[in-house]
Amino acid sequence: AQLLRDWERIVGPRLAAQAVPHKLAFPTARGSGGTLTVHTQSAFATELQHMEPQILERIATFFGHRVVER
Repeated sequence: AQLLRDWERIVGPRLAAQAVPHKLAFPTARGSGGTLTVHTQSAFATELQHMEPQILERIATFFGHRVVER
């Protein structure tokens, strides 16, 4: 819930306008980070893929640990 609520603050207004978090799924293994599904328009999808490392780092910085792995 906090990821959704603070999404714009985490990723910035430009990215938040283009991409919306949809689902955060965790594997069954404890201690593993989750997979975040993000909805975006197809024209922005490739750019979003290239931004993945920066987005993951911003999320980790915000939460203080790596809650999302991919």
